[in-house]
Amino acid sequence: IRFISGINQQITINNLILNYEKTAGIVTDNNFYNLTEIPAKVNSNYQRLFIDKAGFSVPDDLDSYDFSLELNNQEIFSEDIEVKDVPIIKSLTPKATAAAFPTEFEVEMVSPTNVNISSYDWDFGDGTTDSTPMNKVIKIYSAIGTYNLQITVTDARGLSSSRIFEINVSSPKNLIRATLNKMNTDLQNLKTDIQDQDPFHQISLNSVLRVENISSELEILEQRYDEATNDSEYMILVGD
Repeated sequence: IRFISGINQQITINNLILNYEKTAGIVTDNNFYNLTEIPAKVNSNYQRLFIDKAGFSVPDDLDSYDFSLELNNQEIFSEDIEVKDVPIIKSLTPKATAAAFPTEFEVEMVSPTNVNISSYDWDFGDGTTDSTPMNKVIKIYSAIGTYNLQITVTDARGLSSSRIFEINVSSPKNLIRATLNKMNTDLQNLKTDIQDQDPFHQISLNSVLRVENISSELEILEQRYDEATNDSEYMILVGD
């Protein structure tokens, strides 16, 4: 019997019963011996390791530093790095869209004062790329799936930074249903927060945030969703 685990853990085996068949018939045994523990082995060719999601941070001061990576107190490699005031990509909207729908992606970023951005390079993760002078691009994903969209921003000094965002592409119907579910949940949470306020502030918040109007608009969207019967009608809803 082989137990395979992806994490460090202790395994306790109780009341083990083994049934096996011999020429004389079925044999039952509840004794087990020779337990062995074998460390996991990883076989791989040389390849790049991407540590984007490891949560590493760089020093706040702009300067040159010696970066080293160690494993079990053994240095894997070290390299000189420079911390510069490069453009920083903050976010991307949207991160979900429908297949075959022209979607405008917009990236939010910050750059050093008085430094212009010269180009935005887009790698959509489906084998296609684009380059724009602005922080927006229109893309049509032809197939349902999950794609890694990489954006590289380059400023007038030639300094650049990149970031990868996961894009979920689904059918128009499924995208609308998921979006409506989120909108209903957010609206209900908003109503709950408002109800926790005193009556005077409840009236003010409901008026400023147009809660009743939002509720009515959601009801209309739900009705249109229920009445839609094909992808063309769902696609119109996605555009709205």
